[in-house]
Amino acid sequence: MSNKLFIITGHGAGDPGACGNGYQEYERVRTLAKRCKALGGDNVMVSEENRNYYADNGITNLTLSKDWLLCEFHMDSSTSSSARGAHVIIWGNYKADDYDKKLAAFLSGILPGRSSTIVGRTNLANPKRAANKGYNYRLIEIGFISNATDVGIFNSKMDEIAKGILECFGVDLVQNVVVQQPTNENSQLYRVRLTWEDAKSQLGAYANLENAKNKCDENEGYSVFDASGKVVYTKTATTKDIIYRIRKTWADAGSQKGAYRNLESAKNICDQNPGYSVFDEEGNAVYTSKVETTTPPVTEEPKVEEPKEEVIQKPEAPEAVDISPLKGFTKEQFIEYVGSLAKTDMANTGVLASVTIAQAILESAWGQSELSLKANNLFGMKSTLSGNTWQSAWTGEIYAKWSNEEVNGQMVPYYSDFRAYATVAASIADHSAYLCGAKKGSVYRYEGLIGETDYTKAIQIIKDGGYATDSAYVSKVVNIIETYKLYEFDIDDKDEESENQEFTENDKIEETPEMDPVVDNEKDIVENEPVVDEENKPENNEGENTSEPTQEEPDDEKANLIAKFIINIFKALVKILAGLFKK
Repeated sequence: MSNKLFIITGHGAGDPGACGNGYQEYERVRTLAKRCKALGGDNVMVSEENRNYYADNGITNLTLSKDWLLCEFHMDSSTSSSARGAHVIIWGNYKADDYDKKLAAFLSGILPGRSSTIVGRTNLANPKRAANKGYNYRLIEIGFISNATDVGIFNSKMDEIAKGILECFGVDLVQNVVVQQPTNENSQLYRVRLTWEDAKSQLGAYANLENAKNKCDENEGYSVFDASGKVVYTKTATTKDIIYRIRKTWADAGSQKGAYRNLESAKNICDQNPGYSVFDEEGNAVYTSKVETTTPPVTEEPKVEEPKEEVIQKPEAPEAVDISPLKGFTKEQFIEYVGSLAKTDMANTGVLASVTIAQAILESAWGQSELSLKANNLFGMKSTLSGNTWQSAWTGEIYAKWSNEEVNGQMVPYYSDFRAYATVAASIADHSAYLCGAKKGSVYRYEGLIGETDYTKAIQIIKDGGYATDSAYVSKVVNIIETYKLYEFDIDDKDEESENQEFTENDKIEETPEMDPVVDNEKDIVENEPVVDEENKPENNEGENTSEPTQEEPDDEKANLIAKFIINIFKALVKILAGLFKK
């Protein structure tokens, strides 16, 4: 009996994935998935063409029965054109099963080059989601799209790769299916570039001219070239750039799911979010989601089980939960809370507390940003960082959200993985660990930061190490420190205690009375009863009110009687002494 395979195609819905050698990742893996479907028939199901299962949390909402095997298709990319090879990624807490081992052997045979053909990861969203749902899942990187050899094999042996993948999963092939012969696709492609000679500026290569034109229209200064290098289309000056935003209402900017130049891409995301609409730049709703619930792939599961499955999985939505203790804090409360943690961190790492607090204020909007509230991430730390060589306080948990990233000089919305922390203290510790331990090659990125006592110099070191590209970053952080006097958190507690103690001793010397102690003390006692020895009061380390009586102290009435008794005795002694002197 044949096994059943559900193929998730990576990226899509406006996200092209990796690009290289005239191709885009999302298009290549979908082409391969279609061949798997054609060869496997009803035993193979493929995720929707225009859907991004990572961005819309598709696996969490999946209602397939657990006898379906899951495999997600991707292609890798590298800045080095020589990097190549395929491999299998599984959830890091699992051991590779027979399907994983067969896939790794087959893929590395047809697309060699990886030193590790099976890799366990705990910092990827979809493997974790599948594990939480109990699905048998793996992600495969089918070569490097940035490597010409891998791309050539992928294209020329596509049916061989498709058949091999199905055989690894034990999926029976459909009889009498015509195997596609490889074609010279390069002769049919339209490339989008600044100039024909500037191959590095290429944004994509398309078999469909209209798709190439749409991509060209999204990028000022680009043209569409045929295989011979002839310009077949250029965006005209009259073409108006319109950004389409997906929101619940135009006024509710906080609900925004993304911004797109392509209306169809915006519509696709809108359909994945019931209750949302697509708005043009003037705030007019040009499209409203017609989908009442997220439509899962059609399954052979009995309908009666679907509601039960859906109800069980509804709580699995960590992105919707505010976990931060900082929610609703005033500025004063934020400074007090984070300041205490930053001061402790300073004692451990040597990073000035004032710098940590100011950066947290600037980068988390006083702790009220989405990342801060839902992931305790005060500094926008992503799951992968350059120079990741330090001992991290991060446990591998991630929080995925939209963020704007610069691509070819333009800001493009991407769904990105950010670090999630159990506590605010863990976020601060990981941030300082990064500043203290991140390297660029063999050199520490922020050399000289540890132990620097001048906050302006410390921030300049951070800026010079590549932490921020904003030319005004140093002045912004310094201004926050000086406005809110955050430099007071840089004072060591021991030094402050020592200064206070020295001042108290000097105080005692200056206040020593030089007049007759008998007369002066009598005046003091009479006017300031009950007697309280202020200089020798016990220290109150617990913050308790020391004026309140304890079990060892007399109550107020007894104290007053005792004080009066002592005063009377003292007056009697003074009279006796005065009488003796007269004699």
